[in-house]
Amino acid sequence: MFLTGFSQGGHASYAAHRLIENDPSIPWKLTGTAGIAGPLDLAGTGLPARLEGKSRFSSLYPNWIALSYSRVYGHPLNDVIREPWASNSVALFAGNNDGAPIISALPKDPRELLAESATTAILHSEPHWFKDRLAENSILDWQPHIPVRAWNVTRDDDVPRSDILALAEAAQAHGFNFSAADLGAFNHDESILAAAPQVLRWFERLRESR
Repeated sequence: MFLTGFSQGGHASYAAHRLIENDPSIPWKLTGTAGIAGPLDLAGTGLPARLEGKSRFSSLYPNWIALSYSRVYGHPLNDVIREPWASNSVALFAGNNDGAPIISALPKDPRELLAESATTAILHSEPHWFKDRLAENSILDWQPHIPVRAWNVTRDDDVPRSDILALAEAAQAHGFNFSAADLGAFNHDESILAAAPQVLRWFERLRESR
């Protein structure tokens, strides 16, 4: 069994891998996991990177995640998102819009979108339910037993490479099965096309070596 995913799917693949290895009641046996431009540290690097506004999705991402988290964890959305965007979020993210109309409906500067308390918590390490829940869902302090490889690119404005590279350095220092492969000068969307053939070849090598 192999796991792979791109962007949010990369994070989901890492999270599923960690869950499978940590829960002995799960019968699945993994051979390898490959994340493509997937985030690891959602609270520590992901949110601060969004506030820099380098990506055209810099407001879309936190609004989308905040709406989901407010539903799952039972907190008011306007704790994270300012009005009028908080009230408009349900209709905006109802599934009828692709990226373009959502981006045009949100402020270009994500600091105009986020509530002051959320921005302060992100930038100054103060407690806030949204940041705390993101930290819980981050993939940190993880030592996989089955090989995991993260493919990243140098022109990615959507997912910071810093947390992936930090985990790769920790893996090298402590001898656990995580490595990072640099695809070169591609952007976030291009990384899936560049990585997919390499992921397949890596999976085939893992299967043959069993």
